[in-house]
Formats: sequence, structure tokens, C-alpha cells
Amino acid sequence: MVLKAAVVAGSYWTAALFLGGLGVVFIGILRHAIPLAWGPLPADVTPQKSHWAQGALVFGPLAVLLVLGVWMPALLRNVLTAAAGLLGGPS
Repeated sequence: MVLKAAVVAGSYWTAALFLGGLGVVFIGILRHAIPLAWGPLPADVTPQKSHWAQGALVFGPLAVLLVLGVWMPALLRNVLTAAAGLLGGPS
């Protein structure tokens, strides 16, 4: 919502600064989360040289978050609004 508000207001420097800061935070979190998730390989496993798959695992969800931060489909908005209503939030 912050990114969308900055773009709508025409404050592109603010949007770029926000995206840069968000990228730094995201990379900082992934720096610690990736070794926890994948860790060292066992000695009997041969690593595969598939860097595009690792990039897709990192940048795919980031791209989805970026798109959903700027544009949200009406169906998803309706589902989230209904879920908020069930939890006692505004409906």
C-alpha cells in the first residue's frame, strides 16, 4: 500500500527508496533463512548446477509480492475482505 500510494502521488523517488529498503530487508532475511532451509548437503549427495531454479525460488515470490503490492485482483480482495469480516475486522 505504501508503494501504491507513492506511485499514485507521483513520488517516484520515495517509491524507489522504499523498494530499495525493502530489497535490503528481504535479502538480509534470506541470508539467514536459506542456510536454515537448505543447509549443508550430506556427503553422499552430488550438488546440481541449476542456478536458474534457485533464482526462481528467490525472485519468483518477490515478483509476486511486488505485483500484489501494486495491483490486487478483485477476487483476492473479496476473499481477504470476507476473511477479515469473519475475524471481526471491517467488512
